[in-house]
Amino acid sequence: QNAPAEQKAESKEPKKIILDIGGAVAKPGVYWIVEGARLDELVVLAGGLLPSADRDRINLALPLRDGVKISIPFKSQQGSTVQTPPLVSSAPESEPTTEKEPPPQVEPKVININLATAQDFEGLPAIGKELAGRIVKYREGVGGFKSIDELRQVRGIGEKLFERVRAYLKL
Repeated sequence: QNAPAEQKAESKEPKKIILDIGGAVAKPGVYWIVEGARLDELVVLAGGLLPSADRDRINLALPLRDGVKISIPFKSQQGSTVQTPPLVSSAPESEPTTEKEPPPQVEPKVININLATAQDFEGLPAIGKELAGRIVKYREGVGGFKSIDELRQVRGIGEKLFERVRAYLKL
């Protein structure tokens, strides 16, 4: 009885927005993210805050809008002032949001979790080299994944990360 409603919910892709993040993050760049996301999710995609990030000057709960540039401020050094651009800025409506083409792989590609290499997994949001290696090692240890949900069994993949990468996975 619930099958048609579930199928309808699954077929509706969440709308994506594009943002540019720079400043005190590990991987500055242009990222696609689900509409309605908050700054903390974008920071995770950008590899996290650097130790030099001024955490007190940012609001990680900030709702994100399409086409904005976000600059994470650095801590000022003792006795000096560091001029940091505004946290969020957007281009005028008539101008494009970026001056150059986005990096070649802005939107991660869909990967087969039973065939993907560690490098393929690293191309997914918030998955680094170490976690990618654990995924491949787990897969080899169990003889392949039986379902996408089984990826949650890998140490380091929690519910939030799994939901973030699920759209890029297939069997």
